[in-house]
Amino acid sequence: MTSAALRCRFTLVKFRHGSLALLLLFGGALHAQSGQGPLQDEGARAEEAALEKAADTIFAEAGYVWEVSEDGMSVQFGVPQTDDLAFRVDCEDGNLIIIAPANTDAPEGTPTTALFQNGERRAGTISYLGEDPGFAVSVAATDPIVGALLTNDRIHIDTAEAAVSVSGAKGSVPLRSLVKRCRNRKP
Repeated sequence: MTSAALRCRFTLVKFRHGSLALLLLFGGALHAQSGQGPLQDEGARAEEAALEKAADTIFAEAGYVWEVSEDGMSVQFGVPQTDDLAFRVDCEDGNLIIIAPANTDAPEGTPTTALFQNGERRAGTISYLGEDPGFAVSVAATDPIVGALLTNDRIHIDTAEAAVSVSGAKGSVPLRSLVKRCRNRKP
């Protein structure tokens, strides 16, 4: 069996409604210490599944759900009627802007790189979501990472500033609809 490194971050998150929770944010998935692809180690997969379940429970208890904006050009996983979100995708001029919170003090516009669950990397920047830091990555609606977002049960994105893992199961229908509309939208 290959030895494994599970990259976890334990982050104290203050939800907008004032409660505090220890949120297990982890990203990338499991990789061999040599950096060669996902692990096949059963113990490591079980640990990852336990962390995913814990994160899903925390999100559910905080009221996070998938929702679509009124104009249909944005989909987010967050608390309805607030700007409290764990993941958002907007359509702008035929491109998808993938946004998530980040744990950073870096100024807006600072470059970052996002690693998606299919192993693809894309350049992004630190951007502020109101007062809160986040990262944003712009990709064409036809980019291969979009397929990975639509075909997996979980959405995993990892940057130096954040690790995001949210259940994509209930988000697949609104995300597919957004991507379809965005592909038809010209700059």
